[in-house]
Amino acid sequence: MKRSEAKEEFEKEFGINIENFNRKNPFKKLHYATQHLQYFHEFSSLIGLYGRHYIPILKARYYQLLGGIIQRTFRIGNLYADTRIHVAYPLPTETGKNDLIYSIKDLIRSGVEKKNGESFSVTEPTSFHPEQLIGKYIEVTQNVMNENTGKYKKVKTRVENRGHLNNDFIEFDECTNLITSIKPEHQQAREILSKSENPLGRNEVEKRLTEDTPENVVRYNPACTNSYYFQPFKKIPEVSFLQGFLRRKLIPVGNVNSFLNFADESIYQDKLNEINYSREDYKKRIIDFVERVKRFSNQGLDIVFDSEANELVRKYSLMLSGQAQIHSEKIANFSKISKYTTLGYLAKMSVIVAMSYQKQVVDKNCVCIAFMDLVELFQNTLDFIYERTYGDFSYGTSWGGANYKQKQCLKFLFENKAISKEGSGVSIADFVEVVSQVFDVKEAQARQKYLDMKKGKLIDSDQVGQTDTKVWLNFDPIEQKNYIEGDEGYKGYTTYDTIFQQLNTIISGLNPNNPSNPK
Repeated sequence: MKRSEAKEEFEKEFGINIENFNRKNPFKKLHYATQHLQYFHEFSSLIGLYGRHYIPILKARYYQLLGGIIQRTFRIGNLYADTRIHVAYPLPTETGKNDLIYSIKDLIRSGVEKKNGESFSVTEPTSFHPEQLIGKYIEVTQNVMNENTGKYKKVKTRVENRGHLNNDFIEFDECTNLITSIKPEHQQAREILSKSENPLGRNEVEKRLTEDTPENVVRYNPACTNSYYFQPFKKIPEVSFLQGFLRRKLIPVGNVNSFLNFADESIYQDKLNEINYSREDYKKRIIDFVERVKRFSNQGLDIVFDSEANELVRKYSLMLSGQAQIHSEKIANFSKISKYTTLGYLAKMSVIVAMSYQKQVVDKNCVCIAFMDLVELFQNTLDFIYERTYGDFSYGTSWGGANYKQKQCLKFLFENKAISKEGSGVSIADFVEVVSQVFDVKEAQARQKYLDMKKGKLIDSDQVGQTDTKVWLNFDPIEQKNYIEGDEGYKGYTTYDTIFQQLNTIISGLNPNNPSNPK
């Protein structure tokens, strides 16, 4: 579609003159509605975290709980997925990590049963060693009766002892090194965990010691829902996303500064106010609700998207991609490598909504609610990636393949119109000073980095006259342009806002069992 045609279609559909439309990112204004999430009030009250900045975290936690309990695979066209939601929580000290971990452990250990009568399990690992994660065969001593003598004797045998991945919910505390370290053991752990998060049935992990026989290989498909907590001390290298480990996680913390505040009266009041409800009653309500959802899921009915829902998943996924495109150049690049992840999350959350309302068929109402919630979680994820990662996710296809810090130096030249020898007003001394600041090194080291960029043909320089020098870019930088495809993002915000305005009608169309008012 040509730009003029797309522009005309956009203006016709929404009655907006695109030239006069506010081109600032509209997703800075989000609603964070919760009345469509059944028993969310009870759920959030038990966790006990207050403030608008906690709502996306609590929403992610809610979807994790239901998705991990449903634990179903489904297919929509050629998309094969399951209901598990894996989330990374970058939380500073004293901002609610322990409340999130304790609450999920308390609920899971209250006895929700699986289809086979077993209880769901939750664990909090302290190690990322492959044997701790996957498990291994161990030697145990058993009492075995001799049929001839009727006496017992001790017999040594090898049995499979599965690791943490054999649990249903895993709370990975203190994951900063797991996420950022380049040590081989952490890289291996990331690979194992990424594999466990592939769709159920396609996520087999295995562990075999060198002394084990082929019969003694620990091999299974984990059904775990993973949560990762880490301290956002510093920026994360883009490779953590490019390699896939973080790329497939929701990160419901957009602005870390929201959690870095001084104590005030409201904060202490939230903690010290008398509780005017029964925690046991709230817990029972949630457990009863989760058990109803699980019983419905256990009926084994096929999960089906009707034709209208199928079309909306496609349409809304394009809007989510547009949401990323209008965010920034860096996030637009990120959207190119996360497009199927976004599609998968919209489908996952649509299924979770449907199952929570005991609906076998995913209809348009389920997709609308999932889209509204995902817009909020996705925006927080994009904001975090933009603020807290190094790199531009371009795979070296922009700015001559410069790395992140080199790019900051090159942008200085671009902003000062130093794109040719004739047009440059930047001297070598000026540029070296910028390099020194960006790389945080002394002048001698900065001069060497300047020479490295010149050798790599990113820049060129020359002496002008007796004393002057000039530095300029040696290539044409590829700047991200918000083409009309990016206007899917503006269209997406209008859709998001419309769903919010019509939320009560949508909820009534779902025929909820027990709607719960927001906190």
